[in-house]
Amino acid sequence: TGDYVQRDWKSIVEFAKLAKNFRSKFGTIAVLGNHDHFESAGDEIASELRKQGIIVLQNQSYFPFGHQQGFEILGVDDNHRQAHQN
Repeated sequence: TGDYVQRDWKSIVEFAKLAKNFRSKFGTIAVLGNHDHFESAGDEIASELRKQGIIVLQNQSYFPFGHQQGFEILGVDDNHRQAHQN
């Protein structure tokens, strides 16, 4: 749901280690929020989550049952991402 960090993006390392243990039928899925792009850290946060096997959707979709099977999960990135990185 995003906003995994408030000010210090490096705290995501510990969160990602915990989140890798989440269990769900469709895997653990993350979508970044606007706070995750503060300090230009969105890419680092996404990378740390992915290192732990978490699916990160950034303007992407995911079909848990295979391509165009069942339902689709959408991850829409922060519309103001570029403004946060300047």
